[in-house]
Amino acid sequence: MTLRRVMLVVVVVLLVLCSALAGVVAADWPYLRRVIAVAGMADAGEWPDSFYTPVVRIDGGGGAPPFPRGGDSIDPAALEAAARWAGEHGTVALLVLHRGRLVLERYWDGQAPDAPFSGRAMSRSLLGLAYGAAIERGLLALDDPAGKWLEEWRADPRGAITVRQLMQNVSGLEEAPLASPLPPAGAGALQRLVAIARTWADRNARLSLGNDFAGAALRFPLVHAPGTRFAHSNVNSQLLGLILERVTGMSYERWFAEVVWEPLGAGVGEFYMDRESGMPATYCCFRAVPRDWLRLGALLAGDGALDGRQVLPRGWVQRLASDTSNVNPRYGLQVWSGRAARGLREYQPGSGFGVRHGEDFLADDAIWMEGGGGRSIWAFPSEALVIVRLGRGAPGWDGSVLPNTLLRGLRGAVQPGAGR
Repeated sequence: MTLRRVMLVVVVVLLVLCSALAGVVAADWPYLRRVIAVAGMADAGEWPDSFYTPVVRIDGGGGAPPFPRGGDSIDPAALEAAARWAGEHGTVALLVLHRGRLVLERYWDGQAPDAPFSGRAMSRSLLGLAYGAAIERGLLALDDPAGKWLEEWRADPRGAITVRQLMQNVSGLEEAPLASPLPPAGAGALQRLVAIARTWADRNARLSLGNDFAGAALRFPLVHAPGTRFAHSNVNSQLLGLILERVTGMSYERWFAEVVWEPLGAGVGEFYMDRESGMPATYCCFRAVPRDWLRLGALLAGDGALDGRQVLPRGWVQRLASDTSNVNPRYGLQVWSGRAARGLREYQPGSGFGVRHGEDFLADDAIWMEGGGGRSIWAFPSEALVIVRLGRGAPGWDGSVLPNTLLRGLRGAVQPGAGR
């Protein structure tokens, strides 16, 4: 009888454990599905369009008039040289706007003008644009402590991190490894299984692939004194999105649509969501058609105005670019700015990961949005020049080639040191 009772207890315990495990797996299935899908990809850094699910769409109405085409303000040889180099380095779309005229528009690899393309980390710069209206309306200030809006941190040292420090990527929060926790292409089944198990509890993987982006961001620990170390980090941007939601009382996508996308007259855009009716990723993966990415760049070059409409508060773009930290004077409020210098511009100190430049930018008033695989929007306000490059990573990528090729091609070419 005793043995039977022991066996019965063992069976009951196993059933309870199995039931609990099944419940955990069911609750976490959206996350696991994404992890398994990424683990099976040949390149975990480039997700196919089908991966961006669920999404939430915003529609700006598409009322913006098309940019007028043509003009001779840039040497045709420079335009051709830029297009040739772009086509040889993984580009799917290259658009150049100069003095309000579309002087170059080229597509490769099946990309169409009306097909959306992910901006990857360029998406975090949208936060910088969206914060302008909130600050102008007095809803918050850059020096507000995060704990004012994140009640989860009010009794926590992390609550003293300011909104400005999050914007400048000097929060001091844990720096997630820049390398993917998933196995490289060609890994065997066992390697992939081990990687999936390891990824299960990884904070950055939860933030990238999980079903609760806000909850994942709030769990990152403080590891450096705020304001002392720069790290281009997903978590800072996601927390900024969460703060904006709480400040405005609106979902991030609704606020962005109301204060930026609709006044811009853009078309349909898509945010990648953690779950249905959840929160969008505010650090990554916004998708829009190339011409709407160009309109965003035009805002950076035109002090927030486009076609006579002041979309962003006047002077806000200059503040985005100039409000930099002593730790990294090339990074402002969720945008890169100034003269990128020759060499490696690292995303985290000592990581060896970032963007290489073969030479300094030829103008020092650059404001640019940048994402994985060389996705970039460069704006040079002093030259009324906007360059959009969408594409994927390619060997030999050099972040200075396209801007400098086109700057050199300006009629009355820009001289080193031009700009602010």
